[in-house]
Amino acid sequence: MNKHKNNVAYSFKSIRTLRMLLATLIIVMVLVIISYVYSWQYDQINQLNSRIDNLNNQLLEQTKITNKQAESTYVSAKSVLAKVYSPPSGTKISSPITIMGQIPGNWSFEASFPVILKNSDGKVVSSGNAQIIGNWMTTELIPFSIKLAWTTMESGNGTLVLQKDNSSGMAENDDLISIPIKF
Repeated sequence: MNKHKNNVAYSFKSIRTLRMLLATLIIVMVLVIISYVYSWQYDQINQLNSRIDNLNNQLLEQTKITNKQAESTYVSAKSVLAKVYSPPSGTKISSPITIMGQIPGNWSFEASFPVILKNSDGKVVSSGNAQIIGNWMTTELIPFSIKLAWTTMESGNGTLVLQKDNSSGMAENDDLISIPIKF
């Protein structure tokens, strides 16, 4: 009887050990699979980012070539430089208008910043968020674009405002570039 108890106890220990070994093996397999999937996704993201950077550079170069005569450089009140390729400075605009240029990436928050079109009375005619095309977490000039449309009949002078996205809300972080336009 004692021998039988030892065999039963040994069987339970063997089963328990086997279960522990199986559980450990499953955990290791799951970790290996997760690691592989993470590594694969990371590689895919890097490849896509590389393709996006190449396309952005091609777009920027094409925009520069197409609009070389139209390039205008502006400086904000805090001495931040921006380039605008479209619309050319001093030209008459109409709805819809595509605005393209380069702005420091850190002027945006999560790759966008406000653009406001005002008439001569300072009334907002149209507004939206320009999208940064590329790495927005830099002080380098990065391409941006936005399409604005409006339905009011405007004429005369106006202002196109590129506004730094100040997510902090602190006045000392505000900055903008005002570009004179004509309707």
